[in-house]
Amino acid sequence: MGDALPLLKQIAENTASHQLTWIVAAITGGTAILATLITGAFAYATTKRTITHQKDAEYKKLEASILTEEAKLKANILATERLRWLQDLRGKFADLYANLDMQLSHLQRPGQAEQQEQLDKLSADIMLRVNSVLVMLNKTKPHQGDLYAALNEAQRFVLEVFARKRPGAPTPVDKAKYADIKQKAFDAVEAIGARAWRKVKTLE
Repeated sequence: MGDALPLLKQIAENTASHQLTWIVAAITGGTAILATLITGAFAYATTKRTITHQKDAEYKKLEASILTEEAKLKANILATERLRWLQDLRGKFADLYANLDMQLSHLQRPGQAEQQEQLDKLSADIMLRVNSVLVMLNKTKPHQGDLYAALNEAQRFVLEVFARKRPGAPTPVDKAKYADIKQKAFDAVEAIGARAWRKVKTLE
C-alpha cells in the first residue's frame, strides 16, 4: 500500500502535465488559426479594394474616352453641316444675282411684248430665289443680318426701277446705287464665309 501512493502521485503529476501541454498547444494553435484568418480577411479586403479602384479608374478612363469621341463626332457633324450650309448659301446667292443682273439689263432695253413676258418670268424666279436665301439667314447674327438687309434693299431697288418702266421705252437704272447694294451683299457673303471657316477650323 505504501508503494502504491508514490505511483498514484506520479501518475497524477504526469496526467496534469499532459493536460497543461494540450491546453497550451490548443491555445497556441487557436491563436495561429485566428491570426491566419485575420490576415486572410485583411488580404481579401485589400485585394477587393484594389480591384474596385482599378475597375473605377478603368471605367472613368473609358467614360472619358467615350465622351471625347462623342464630342469629336458632334464637332465633325456640325462642321460638315456648316460647310454644306455655306456652300448652299453661296450657290443660291450667285444664282440670285445672276438673275438680278439679267433682269436690270432687260429693263434698260426698249420694251417688246416678248421681253415683257421674259421679265415677268425673271421677276417670279428672282422672288423665289431671294426668299430661298432669306430663310437660310438668321438676321440676329453678325454678317447674316447685313446680307438680309442688303437683299431686301435690292428688292426695293428693283421695284423702284419697275415703277419707272414705260411701255416700249428703256427704263433708266441707277447703276451706281445698284453696284453699291450689290457690293454690300457680296461683302456680307464673304464675311459669313470667313466666319464659318474659322468656326470649322476651331471645331466650334
